[in-house]
Order: sequence, then structure tokens, then C-alpha cells
Amino acid sequence: MKIDKYLIHVDGIRCSSCVQKLESLPHISSDIVQSRAYLGESLVEIRTHENFSVDKVIQLIKDLGFNAQLLDSKAKSFELNKISNRKSLSQIGVAGFCAGNIMLFSIPIYTGAEGSYKIVFSYLSFLAFLPILFYSSLEFYKNAWSSLKIRSLSIDLPITVALVLGFVLSTVNLLAGQYDFLYYDSTASFIFLILSARYILKRLQQNFVSTYSEVELEPNKHIKMKDSNVLKAKEDLAVGDIIEMNKGQMLPVEAEMISPFAEWNVSLMTGESLPQALHQSCSVRSGAVLISNMCHLKVIKTYKDSDLFQ
Repeated sequence: MKIDKYLIHVDGIRCSSCVQKLESLPHISSDIVQSRAYLGESLVEIRTHENFSVDKVIQLIKDLGFNAQLLDSKAKSFELNKISNRKSLSQIGVAGFCAGNIMLFSIPIYTGAEGSYKIVFSYLSFLAFLPILFYSSLEFYKNAWSSLKIRSLSIDLPITVALVLGFVLSTVNLLAGQYDFLYYDSTASFIFLILSARYILKRLQQNFVSTYSEVELEPNKHIKMKDSNVLKAKEDLAVGDIIEMNKGQMLPVEAEMISPFAEWNVSLMTGESLPQALHQSCSVRSGAVLISNMCHLKVIKTYKDSDLFQ
């Protein structure tokens, strides 16, 4: 039977839970043979049985709470990521501006302002919070609603609950004249920090992908054994094997350093942008890319037991 292959740009892949949702598509529809999600590239590669409409695939992805668009090539994905990044920056900018002003409006209340001043600053805080509620937080609502529809847990659900409850309680207290019990400032700051952290993590992932070629992003299919020209497939590496890694190679297994010193880029697995300097006997996570000279390591977990494979 013929297999059709589609490359789809998916906006909203932020964590391993998102990847797990997208890669569960074959369990949702038997016509989907394979679904493989790429976190840093916002891409999903779909393989389906012949004549299964790509529109149905995209609808299934949308039902999971993601924006999906069919691509002709990976090059277009970078342009779509730029558009998504600009939107995220706009939402962060609005949230930061409003949160900063709400904090300024709150200072007179905290320092004892009374009478009309207290009322005016309280209502200004309410007005400044509205852009955060109706613009900056749209992705939280969308993802929370999608997780409810498919009866799946999502971190956006408690964030949305905290945001809405903070706004509702503050507004009820505002209308009741209880100006000392407003939570606009703390809620706005919370949303700004969450949006900023997500954007930074997304950019780190995208920068990692753009730094290394497609070949280097895929763990080397064959690994050289120390002091020999023997090559082993990554799936055949056994615990205790001594392997040799060269600069630019990605480690496919969990291993222990034998060489005295080496520097690794671990941003794919941890999001940490700075190189990690490791010494002899230190453990190295799978997915780390060697950025210093040649290094020898001892395998401590097989490929199928590694974090990268999982």
C-alpha cells in the first residue's frame, strides 16, 4: 500500500507534552501510519495511508489545540516561525508595558493613598489589565480549552484559572470598594514572566536548530569505537562500550567521560545556551553535541534507554 508523506508547520509546540500529543495521532486515526514532531522547528512529519486527505490530518492537529499549515519545504517553516515570534514579542511587550504601569498605579495604594486618589489608581489598574486579559493571554485560553476538549492535562489550564480568578476577584473587590484587595499587579506580573520565559525557551530551541545542520541534528547512525576503525550502529551500542566522538557530533547514548576534559552543547535537552564543561568521570546526557576536540566516553545506557530516544 502506498504511503503519503506530509510536512506540516505546527505553531504552539512548546514542551515534551506537546510532542507526545502530536505523536499520538496514529492512535487517534488508524489512517495515520506515523507522526513525528520536531520541537525546535515547529514541524510535524506525517505519514498516512494513500488517499487519506491532508485536510483531515490538519483538522486532527487543530482539534489537539495547535495551529497547523501544510508546507512545501522546511524553508517556509523559518518564515512562519518569524511571524510567530513577532506575535509573541508583541504580546510580551503589551504585557510588560501594562504590568509595569499597574505596578506604578499600585505604589500609591500600598503607601497609603486615600480618598479619590485611591479610587482613581485602582480603576487605572483595572483598565491597564484589560489588554493583558484580552490580547496577551489568548494562547493560554486557546490551549486550555483544547486540553479540556480532549480531556488532557495542560499547564495552560491552571494558568488560565489563576488569571481569570485573579481578574474576577479583583474586579468584584473593586466594585465593592475594597481597594486593598486587588490582585491586578501580581497577576499581570505573573503572566508577563510566563510569556517571557516561554519565548526565551522557544528562541533557544530555534537557535540550536539553526546552528547545526539537519545531518548533525540526527544522532550519528554509526559511532566509532575507541582505538579501532570499527563502527557500530547507535542501536547496537552496549553498556561498557568505549566510543570516540568528534567535534560537532551528537551523542546518541548516556555516557561517562573518559577523556580529561570536553565542552558540550546541551541546549537541545535542557535549554541552557552556555556550553557545559565536563571532566573525567562526569556523566554526559544523550543529545549533547561535542563542541571541543575529540573525546572518549564509556556507554552507561543504551540508545533505547536514553533520554534522547524517549
